[in-house]
Amino acid sequence: MPISPERKYWAAVEYMVPNFMNLDGNLWTRLSYSYQSEVWKSTGAIADWVDATTPEERAAARELLLPSYSTGTLQFGYTATSGWETSLVVRNLFDETGYNYISSSNYGDSPEIGWNDSRWKYVRSLQRPRTISLSFTKKW
Repeated sequence: MPISPERKYWAAVEYMVPNFMNLDGNLWTRLSYSYQSEVWKSTGAIADWVDATTPEERAAARELLLPSYSTGTLQFGYTATSGWETSLVVRNLFDETGYNYISSSNYGDSPEIGWNDSRWKYVRSLQRPRTISLSFTKKW
C-alpha cells in the first residue's frame, strides 16, 4: 500500500511472580515496544515527490513525509485474587519525540484568513511525552 509504512513492529514481554511474598496475588511486569518507519501522508504527497523536478519542489514534498518513530511502555503491577489490581505505568519510556499525524490543510499559506506563518504550514500532532500513571482497579 502506498501510504503504509515499510516496516512496523510491536513486541511485548511479561513476567509474573505468583503468590509474591506469600501474598494472595501475583506481582507482574510488562514491557512493550513499537516502531514504525517513515510514511507518506497521502498518495498525493507521493505524487508530488515523484513529479518534483527542482530541489525546492522536492523539499516542499518532503514536508509531507512522517519520520519514523518508536515508543515503549513499562508497567509494574500487583493483582490480588480478590480482584483488586494496582499498576504503575510509564508510557513513552524513552521519551522519544515523534509525529503520528500531519494535517491536510496548509494553514501557513492562507493570507485570506490572515495567516502567513510557515510554522502553521502543516500542523503535526506530536507523540505524547513520557507520562507516569498509577491506577487502581477492581474486577467484579
